[in-house]
Amino acid sequence: MTGIDLIEIYISAGRKLATEKGTSAQFETADAFEYRCPKPCDAALNWWTSFGYSKDDEVNLRMLRRAFESIKPGGRFALDFMNVPGVLRYFKPQVVTYGKSETEGDILLVRESHIDVPSGMLHKTWHYHLESGRHVTHETSVRMYDPPALRRLFETAGFENVHFFGDLDTSKMMNLESPRCIVAGQHPR
Repeated sequence: MTGIDLIEIYISAGRKLATEKGTSAQFETADAFEYRCPKPCDAALNWWTSFGYSKDDEVNLRMLRRAFESIKPGGRFALDFMNVPGVLRYFKPQVVTYGKSETEGDILLVRESHIDVPSGMLHKTWHYHLESGRHVTHETSVRMYDPPALRRLFETAGFENVHFFGDLDTSKMMNLESPRCIVAGQHPR
């Protein structure tokens, strides 16, 4: 197994955990828009809305093409994405959550969101209020691909047998109430 991410701290954490657990998992800092597995693998995953961060469909499609090129014929690829129809139906411009971090203690997160309808982008500003009194702000924007658009992108990248699931329980097909949109496709044999 190989894990990749652009953020070195995630890669370091993965390496540390693999060493602690005695596994042969490898982790590399890499850009999913460019990364191809050196040896085609049986399956690939792109998880927790780590896709769609460009408003340009061709740029986002490049990531799917790299995944396609990284798996063997007959291999499978799964993409975990937000359930855009559900997000639109239950849109909340502000969400407040509380959490705890080993390094930062108690955290209050205020997420402010707005939808740019003409561009199809969901913009979020994440305000982290840390126990130390420090305040960190982070902004993200993601393209709001609905299932038909995701199917077109998958098929354009070369995948076939594209299916949609509403969460990790693959017996549940996607609907408006689904917490996620998991898209699964197969590399032709």
